[in-house]
Amino acid sequence: MSTLLSMIETSGYFAVFLLITIENLFPPIPSEILLSFAGFLTTKTELSVFGMILSSTLGSVVGAVLLYVLGRFLDPLRFEKLLNKFHFKKEEVQKTKEWFKNKGSLSVLFCRFIPVLRSLISIPAGMSQMKILPFLVYTAFGSLIWNTALIYAGSILGEHYEKISYMVKEYGIFLFVIGIPVILLIYYKKRKRS
Repeated sequence: MSTLLSMIETSGYFAVFLLITIENLFPPIPSEILLSFAGFLTTKTELSVFGMILSSTLGSVVGAVLLYVLGRFLDPLRFEKLLNKFHFKKEEVQKTKEWFKNKGSLSVLFCRFIPVLRSLISIPAGMSQMKILPFLVYTAFGSLIWNTALIYAGSILGEHYEKISYMVKEYGIFLFVIGIPVILLIYYKKRKRS
């Protein structure tokens, strides 16, 4: 993990774009740590919160599109075999399929806030031949919210950015439902003071 963080420190926006693209393809890389560290860096370098949000969201969309395209060419049996090679649990795969089956295209948006499902949901979207425009819109919007929250939280917590990863793992989506309005309120108050 320290190698990935030093990549962000030395290569800035490009490293964030690249690592978040890869994180979408290989979810064991935790975006919570990468993005909160990126937010922390904005407090001690010339890198901006906006630049970090933009580069990470582009990376999220590119990674998701690659998995979507892969899904277009996979049948369900090959899908499961492929995911077994990457050490995904069968329950995670089944949960992702159920999410997509029950919630349809909106699951692409909702799953952007749930670790592991955030990446996996792109494959069933491709397999089901979901139209590319709604897929891109939901992916970009969900990723924008997720990335903004983590990067901004990292910029607020500073050197304590690692706590964000623990909180996301423990409280997941609940934090985002409550946390986003709180982050927006803090941002609004800071801007008002400036």
